[in-house]
Amino acid sequence: MLDALVTVRPHGMKIKARAGENLMDVLRRAGVKMDFPCGGCGACGKCRVKIISKAEPPKEEEIKHIPESELKEGIRLACLFKVNSDVELEVAFKEEEAKVLEQGIMTSFDIDPPVKKRRFLIESSLKTLPLEDQLTRAVGFPIEPECRLEVLRLLSRRSSEEGTAVIKNGRIVGIEDGDTTGEIYGAAIDIGTTTVVLSLIDMITGKELAVVSALNPQKEFGQDVLSRISHAKWWHVHVLQDLL
Repeated sequence: MLDALVTVRPHGMKIKARAGENLMDVLRRAGVKMDFPCGGCGACGKCRVKIISKAEPPKEEEIKHIPESELKEGIRLACLFKVNSDVELEVAFKEEEAKVLEQGIMTSFDIDPPVKKRRFLIESSLKTLPLEDQLTRAVGFPIEPECRLEVLRLLSRRSSEEGTAVIKNGRIVGIEDGDTTGEIYGAAIDIGTTTVVLSLIDMITGKELAVVSALNPQKEFGQDVLSRISHAKWWHVHVLQDLL
């Protein structure tokens, strides 16, 4: 099919679209931020745009949600509008503001991180051995096979005989220069329907070191989880996953 050109005001963005393509999909692909609370099924009437160029008559679902006076002004629902030819439209751009809860109640718990660290020293008596044997004897753990090449590469480039082995499930998965046994960090991620909160945790003390938050970008595919699940069935799941 021939391409159609979608011009978005007020900033003049021009987007190529396939003839017959859904306007909601066109705007999403171009990164235009709009809310589709019902996931784009035409049930909520929230994704309103103003069609400036000539447009087809409104659909029955649009008539249910949009007053007649606004329909006459060219107001349509992006999720129901098909781009069959070049179209010029106006979208209300506004900055998103939201209060995100970043703090909670801390309870007592035992800290037992899956990743451990052990300081090692390559003594002179081990230097006649192959690199892998030097490390495994100094640390007392074998190297994880999947990490072997990277660990040996790092071992060959170390700046001193002292280092720290990173151990997971009883196998060495990495090494670091110097003594970094006091530095083990983890990330805690709270993925909510509306917001996402990420915390940096000291895995030795359990202390929260930093926290950042943002609105959940998946809300473009629906305000509730069921709407997003419905979209995941029709779209590739990775589309929603990649947003995070």
